[in-house]
Amino acid sequence: LKKTDTNYAFEVNGNYTGQYTFGIIVPPDYSWYNDPEAKEFTLSTEAHLVALGELVNGTAVIDDKSIQALDFAGKVINLGNNIDLETGNWKAIGKIDIIEKEDTVEKEDTPFKGIFDGKTHSITGLNINSVSDNQGLFGYIENATIKNLSVSGAVYSNGKNTGGIVGFASGSCHFEELSFGSGDIKLPGEETPEEPIKTSIVSGAEAT
Repeated sequence: LKKTDTNYAFEVNGNYTGQYTFGIIVPPDYSWYNDPEAKEFTLSTEAHLVALGELVNGTAVIDDKSIQALDFAGKVINLGNNIDLETGNWKAIGKIDIIEKEDTVEKEDTPFKGIFDGKTHSITGLNINSVSDNQGLFGYIENATIKNLSVSGAVYSNGKNTGGIVGFASGSCHFEELSFGSGDIKLPGEETPEEPIKTSIVSGAEAT
């Protein structure tokens, strides 16, 4: 583990193998989101990227106030630097929750709908070890654009729709100049691939 700062916490993660691992929790930094009316934002650190995930997933708390999920439709998120992730088990940006009630099953979506422009930067050290569906740097996007970005790391999941950059894409999504390399993706029942597999960038897709 790289971090020794006492501001960093640790969590125990269960994974698809049934084993448990310790991982660093990097706290979110929402300082880049100081003007909600702005059309463009720049993320320069891992803590900024973590904050984006919490804002999209509806788990953000700013000044002791819970923030409703934000999809960033019509907004541009720029990457200002290369980022080396140290988060022990990355929480995908955008998700689909299946909620089972007595007589019904409901689906709650919090997709990312904006433009994410990596500006030719890279995100390295992506680490996902999960039993859930829709895993990747982005878990669920809708009518979004992801471009000019390279990602590397390891993504292991026992769920459906596992990709390196995007787990599940819905609607009219656009992908430009993307790469996933120097890592691997393992799906249920598969051995770790020696060569990049087709799901290395985007896994599930649904056109509307």
